[in-house]
Amino acid sequence: MQLTSKERFYAHWIGQASWAGARIVSEQMTSYATKLLDLLLLTFSDRDGEYSDLSGVKSASAVSDEAWKAATTYAAQALSNLCNYKSFGHSKFIPRCSAGDFEAIIKASPNHAKALPLWSEVGSGLTDHYSYSAKV
Repeated sequence: MQLTSKERFYAHWIGQASWAGARIVSEQMTSYATKLLDLLLLTFSDRDGEYSDLSGVKSASAVSDEAWKAATTYAAQALSNLCNYKSFGHSKFIPRCSAGDFEAIIKASPNHAKALPLWSEVGSGLTDHYSYSAKV
């Protein structure tokens, strides 16, 4: 079934409102949530805002397969929850890779010039909680 012109119009603006509202919701969880989300979106997208060549970013970062999987799993969870807190309360999840590995991935991103200042702002708060034994 095809949407009418009016239905497409409403679907578009409902989608736009959802993305705008997501930032409001994330800020309700923690003051750095929007910066964290922006950092992750910049890290894993290209300069046009499309998905980056992830295999190229992985290769350029020179991180291990394990560190890459940990970083991308963390990014997926944070983007899904709009923050690095679990959706059911005050339980924070943390990356299972080192801060150095995470920074190497950011530096390998096409958007590293925009992402690194965000890493400087929010990374220290995240790195206080980095642990290899922590469960995501």
